[in-house]
Amino acid sequence: NVFTYSVAPKFKISDRATLYARVAKGYRPGGPNVIAPNAPAGTPSSFDPDTAVSYEAGFKGETADRSLGLDLAVFHIDWDKIQLLTVVNGFGVNINGAGAKSQGAEFTLTMRPTKGFVVSFNGAYTDAKLKADAPALVGGRKGDQLPFTPKYAISLNSDYDWDLGGTTKAFIGGSLRFLSKQSGSFDATFRTANGRQRQLPSYATVDLRAGVDFGKFGI
Repeated sequence: NVFTYSVAPKFKISDRATLYARVAKGYRPGGPNVIAPNAPAGTPSSFDPDTAVSYEAGFKGETADRSLGLDLAVFHIDWDKIQLLTVVNGFGVNINGAGAKSQGAEFTLTMRPTKGFVVSFNGAYTDAKLKADAPALVGGRKGDQLPFTPKYAISLNSDYDWDLGGTTKAFIGGSLRFLSKQSGSFDATFRTANGRQRQLPSYATVDLRAGVDFGKFGI
């Protein structure tokens, strides 16, 4: 018995530029937990649904020749009875917390300086935290960062393709992605021993690609 909705007004500035907003409610059903032998008292045999209401506003636009494009967005999400995963005696268990919030901004800048050459730059800032202490079995405290949610994410992508003759095309490209440090899964035992959540260090990844497309097959 849940009511969800989505309202998304849009204002067209021109054929190449748009302002938009969106308010939506989402829902995840609850379910049963598999309980470990000798699990502590209070380990729930099931978990309740959670809901989220998200607010977003943004801009999408590009130049007439499509050589430059820009997407911008800001958002805020209120999460009620958030489902949190923790480990109890080696078994994964879902437990409802009181709530959480996530807010931030994202952007994508796309450039096409010449035919076949595309460069894009993406960035995101996300502040996602618990709004209240989670149940003791979870180990999360008010203000803790939600697991696996880096505050900063940045990526640079570049691709170039050109004709080799007939229907044959070649391409090369690469991507560089950086993620700031983030929290690991909630763990009450680790929290008790160390006074904090687990932390995953920041890292960067590099991807390189190249190939030839012969039409009927490619390498």
